[in-house]
Order: sequence, then C-alpha cells, then structure tokens
Amino acid sequence: MMIKLSIESLFEALRGPLSLHWIAGRSSAEKEISRDGNDAERPNLVGHFNPVSPNRIQIIGKREHEALHDGSDRTHLQHPNGYNVIIYSDDLEPPASSVSLADEHDIALFKSPRPARELIAELRYYLARRLAPSRVEHGVFMSVLGGGILITGDAGTGKSEVALELISRGHSLVADDAPVFTRINPTVVQGSCPEVLENFLEVRGLGILNVQQMYGDAATRSKMTLHLIVHLQQFSPEELQEFDRLEGQRRVRRILGVEITEITIPVAPGRNLAVLVEAAARNFMLMSQGIYASADLQERQRQFLDKGF
Repeated sequence: MMIKLSIESLFEALRGPLSLHWIAGRSSAEKEISRDGNDAERPNLVGHFNPVSPNRIQIIGKREHEALHDGSDRTHLQHPNGYNVIIYSDDLEPPASSVSLADEHDIALFKSPRPARELIAELRYYLARRLAPSRVEHGVFMSVLGGGILITGDAGTGKSEVALELISRGHSLVADDAPVFTRINPTVVQGSCPEVLENFLEVRGLGILNVQQMYGDAATRSKMTLHLIVHLQQFSPEELQEFDRLEGQRRVRRILGVEITEITIPVAPGRNLAVLVEAAARNFMLMSQGIYASADLQERQRQFLDKGF
C-alpha cells in the first residue's frame, strides 16, 4: 500500500519541533511525499543536497550553502528534478534567486535554526514512522503480561467477552474491532487504535463500554508491539481428535511481511477462554526463552525409560 504525506502536513507536524519557517513555494502545499516502489532506487527520503540522485527533501547546510551561493543574490541550484522540499539549516538565509526558483517550480522552501545533521536525523525518524506500511486486522488487540496479543475469531466466538475478563484480571485494551498495525522496522509490527475507537469495547448484550472510565487509565494502552495471535475457533468433536496433544495447533502468519506466531484455541461450553489466552501468553514467553514444556516432558519420559521404569 502506498502511503502518502502532504508537504503541508509535514510542515504542520514539524514546524514546532524543528522551528521551521515556510519561505517560498506555498503552492506546493498539497504535493505529496510518498514511499513507493521507486524508493528502492532512491532509498533516502531526506539527506544533504544531492543534485545527481536527489532526495525528496534536500537539506542545505553550511557547506552546501557555500558551494551553491557565491555571496551574492545568485544561486547555482539546478532546475529542480525529483525533489519536493528544500530546507536551509543553521538559520542560513536563502538568496532571492532561490526563493524565485522555489515559487516558479512549486518547490517548498523552508528554513530552520537547527543544524543540518539534527534536521536529517529527526526528519528521517518522523518519515520512517509516518510512512511505514500499515494495515487493519479484525480482532481485539490486548496487552497481556506486557506482550501484545491479537485475539481473532469468527463472530460469536467470544472475543469481546475474553477481552473484558482479561481487563478485569489486570490486563489492558489497545484496540477493539479494527486495530491498525504498522511495521516500524523490518522485524517489528506495532498495533494501535484508530482515534475514533480509543478506549471503547463492544460486548454483545452490554453494548459499547468505555473501558478507561470503567476500569481506570491502566486498563488501556495507546500502542503495543504485536507478539502473538490467539485465534478462537469452534471445532466438531471429530476435528478436535486431530489436535496435537503435545504442541496444540500452532502456525506462523505474516503481518506486513513479519512472521507472527498464531495459536488456535478451541471454543467450547465451560472453557474459560480468558484464562487460556493468559496461559498461552505465559507459555509463549517461556518458549521465546527456549523453554518448551512438550520437549521437557518427552525428555523426562526418555529418562524414565532409560532407567527401566
């Protein structure tokens, strides 16, 4: 999915933190800075001024300023090609010729008192998160024992009831129904809640509940890293016979290209699903440390057989 960011949105988000001033090229406000397939050939969205392989956001520091301007009002900036924004760092004053160039070619021209290296570092951090790939997954996203657990399942399998009991047991809700997941680096997916749904949980028979007001601030979290998916599913007696008694039903799902372990828990009358989800989270934490109960049991049985029991 192509993720876009308008120049105006970028300016409004960073004008305070970076002390940005918009000097020229205001007609470019609706232009978009995007991360798409072409970025494989141009990996940097932001960097020091580069006329050969231009970054989308070109930073002109003291050295670049000396090379591009000869002390007069003239500029040696070439015809803009491939970039959307120019930022003069260190409170450098853009010459009138650069202002005219920006207005003529719809290039946003900013200035900032911050050093070039700081501008580049903060812009890269902001753009990496703002333009990171994201998607919505249906389910309830919870913080359980400090780990992010996505509870999925068909309608009527009790996802919201499980979430409510987990909250009453001291765990936290991140998002109900439509959590948004973002890949913040090549191996980490982070989940959050759409602003309009924050703190709300829908439970059949009770309607919409405001979890934060009912249980306090600790009952909700704004975001969490996704560690585990727990899928609730109804099975026939015949299908249950096919379950692995030692390992359970476990597979790997790919979310935004990152492999996430998914555990399937059978739904049946009388089963305390919240306790099972909590146990799945605890067991997953042990497995992440290399501790496998099934392997321990098999090793213990082997030792007993070796002793002749």
